[in-house]
Amino acid sequence: YALGEATITVLHPAAENQIDDMNDLSLVLKVNYGGKTMLLTGDISQTVEEQLLDIGHMDVLQVAHHGSYTSSSAAFLQAISPHYALISCGKDNDYGHPHDVVLSRLKDAGAAIYRTDETGTLVVHIHEGQISVKIENKS
Repeated sequence: YALGEATITVLHPAAENQIDDMNDLSLVLKVNYGGKTMLLTGDISQTVEEQLLDIGHMDVLQVAHHGSYTSSSAAFLQAISPHYALISCGKDNDYGHPHDVVLSRLKDAGAAIYRTDETGTLVVHIHEGQISVKIENKS
């Protein structure tokens, strides 16, 4: 789909998928804009990530399921090698998101990690082929 200068590709779910976990029905989008790529993952688990291993490098990853231990496998992160990892989660949430194991995997993958529980709203800017992540408000 074209949206202005961006191209949005729906990667998941496909009609033929047999999904038991409702989180794995999350919409997964690949966004191309200004020569950069972003992956928006919703609440998918490692089960769906395994189906996406061949999508190639992503500059920006919206970390799935708020950084739950069920997401962001080492194999997936190695396959997409994100430069930026954005985690949307509430401060002091009852689930302990993001989980330390996911933060460790993201760090090992070399991604710059941004978390809404620490910074508030995050805004990704792409200008002249460069990405910047801005903090819009402090929570």
